[in-house]
Amino acid sequence: MRYLVDGYNLLFRLLHKGMPVKEAREEMIASMGKKANFINLETTLVFDSTYQPGWASSKVDGVFEVIYTNEGETADDWLIRFVKNMGDRDQVTIVTSDNRLRVHLQRKGVMIISSEEFMRLMNGRVKSSIRSLRQIPASERKTELPTKKVAKGSVDYYEKLFLERLGEEAPTEEEEEKEAFRPLKKEKKLSGESDQDRWERLFSDKDR
Repeated sequence: MRYLVDGYNLLFRLLHKGMPVKEAREEMIASMGKKANFINLETTLVFDSTYQPGWASSKVDGVFEVIYTNEGETADDWLIRFVKNMGDRDQVTIVTSDNRLRVHLQRKGVMIISSEEFMRLMNGRVKSSIRSLRQIPASERKTELPTKKVAKGSVDYYEKLFLERLGEEAPTEEEEEKEAFRPLKKEKKLSGESDQDRWERLFSDKDR
C-alpha cells in the first residue's frame, strides 16, 4: 500500500502561524522521509507549484517520494489525474483533509484518510518499531533508533503538540509551551472557502 499525501494540506496542519512555509516544508520532508524509511511505509508527498514554481519534478529516497507538480497544476489536480489513470485502486490510499477533494475521489472508489489519521498511523508505527528495537541488543540491530530530541519551534515540535491535542498521548510539555500552539482548525473559515483556500490565506507570504 502506498500513501499519496496532499503535501500542503498536511503541512498547514503542522505549521505554527508565522513559520516560513518553504523552510517548514523542507523540514517536514526530511522528518517524514526518515520515518517512512524507518518503518518501511511507502509514502509519496505531492506539493503543488504555489510555493515551488517551475517544471514538475520528483525525488525518491527508499520507499519515500516527493513530487512537485508542474507550474499551474495543483496537488488536487495531480491526485485526481493519478487516480483516473491508475489501474488497481486498492494499492493506494489518498491522504487529505480537503473536503472537496475527498468527496471527488470517494466517487472514484479510492480509499481516503485524513491528514490527522495518517500522522497518527505513521507515528504509531514508529513508536511500535522503536519499542521492538529496544528489545534487541544494540550489537544485533540493523537499524539505528531515531533520535528523540525535538527542537522547540520546529515542525516536529508542533507535530508533537498537534498529535497531543488529537489525544494520541498525554501532554508532556510545560503549560505555557502548549498554550503557544493554536490549532489551525479553530481559525474562522469564510463562507464558500475551501480548506486549500483557507490554508493559503492564513499562510501566504504576505502574512510573514
